[in-house]
Amino acid sequence: MGDVVDLTPTKGADAALKSSLGHFKDVLILGYDTDGYMDVLASTGLAPKAELLMLVENFKHSLMNGVYDDDDA
Repeated sequence: MGDVVDLTPTKGADAALKSSLGHFKDVLILGYDTDGYMDVLASTGLAPKAELLMLVENFKHSLMNGVYDDDDA
């Protein structure tokens, strides 16, 4: 997996998305829409559900093992 954008929430959603342009090959976007409902978008490279699940599980594993520790920010 490639580099991950800083997880410190310092920007609004639109600014975060705009600053990520050209940085990622494939993306999975999880968030809440303006009505407060959870929504998800993914690039076509992550079309199989197994690919999406693997991405989420790999990220979760790294997060739980301190790869994205708050002390590193």
